[in-house]
Amino acid sequence: MLGKRPKDFLHLQENEITPIIKKLNAFTEKVREDIEKKVITEADGQKLIEKATNVVNMLATTYMYKTNKIDKCCY
Repeated sequence: MLGKRPKDFLHLQENEITPIIKKLNAFTEKVREDIEKKVITEADGQKLIEKATNVVNMLATTYMYKTNKIDKCCY
């Protein structure tokens, strides 16, 4: 999935995007907890957080493109 552009997510339906974003946000929080508990290194955790955040941003852009809703998205 990494390296995809927002247009690559256009096959998703609007109602599929929000749950995916919520799962990615939960993943990010889990990674932060794991960093704090020293389960993973901070460097590795930050890489995961960065990649998840990039995907969330691409999905949010896709949602706004599909719905023409620039002011309200799906977080």
